[in-house]
Amino acid sequence: MDGHEHELSREELQAIELCAQLAALSPEDDPTAVRITLRIGNGRLVGEALLSAKAVEALTDSVISLNGYREDDPDDADGAYQAALVDAESAQGMTQLEQWLRAETEGGQL
Repeated sequence: MDGHEHELSREELQAIELCAQLAALSPEDDPTAVRITLRIGNGRLVGEALLSAKAVEALTDSVISLNGYREDDPDDADGAYQAALVDAESAQGMTQLEQWLRAETEGGQL
């Protein structure tokens, strides 16, 4: 290694893998709906993933599922606490956000 390179940390390697997996969700020829930039805890930029609207929808559904699984864990007090904070108003807000994102994506604004 020369003076400008550094050995990648475990966090950087994990973030690079996550970025690669996110990017793989969208075919290269699909229009970009969302651009996700990844940084590790110290703020160092790791990369970005360009996601199609279909990939964003699938990823969002997957994360919702993961959060639901976490909330179902009785040993996860933090998850239970977070689940208790979610109410109908925030769910409605998310629906409105999703509708806006879809409208912007379909209109080519994002």
